[in-house]
Formats: sequence, structure tokens, C-alpha cells
Amino acid sequence: MVYFQFTIIMRWDVSDHSDNRVVNYTGWRYFSKVRTFQEQPGVYVFANTKLCVRYIGKARYGRMTFEILSAIDRGRDLGALLVKVLYTATDEGAVSLESALIEKYRPPNNNI
Repeated sequence: MVYFQFTIIMRWDVSDHSDNRVVNYTGWRYFSKVRTFQEQPGVYVFANTKLCVRYIGKARYGRMTFEILSAIDRGRDLGALLVKVLYTATDEGAVSLESALIEKYRPPNNNI
């Protein structure tokens, strides 16, 4: 018997901007604009041009650019061209938001 595993990739839901842990957010930007993000705690989301979520990661205070570039270096950007950031007030808020978003979207590159 042959079994196939299908991955359903969910599109970004703008209602996630209104999560109570989110204090600010950016629009979608190409990876070449990564260095324009603020160095605040938060969650970053990689997506393709159809806004299908490919990877979700978190960054603690002062590490946003580093964490995004590190994820790209590790190949987590596979199939993605865009990145968005959801800023949180605390590092703990970033950790819990990342967990909730990964559970909701189940991005394929988080399983690599």
C-alpha cells in the first residue's frame, strides 16, 4: 500500500493582526528589505506571493533581523518570497504568539 501525505498550506488571515499579543505589525516585504524591521520582540512570517504561510519564527528583543536572516540561511524560506512581522510587547508574548500561529497554520517549513 502507498500512502500520500498532503500538506494544506493556509493563506494568511488578517484577523491575526488583532490578536491581543500584537502591539504593531508590518506589511509584507521582500526578503531584501529585512534590515528595515525594528529590533523589537515579535513573530515573523514567511509566505509566498499568494500569501500562503511557509514558515513562522520568533525573535526576542534586539534580534529580529538576526533571526530572520538566520532562518533564511537554514533554508526555512523555501517557497517564500515575502516576510511580515507581528511585534509584541514582551519576549514571552512572542513565544506564545509563535506557538499559537504555528498550531493554526502548520507551515511546511517549520517541519524541516
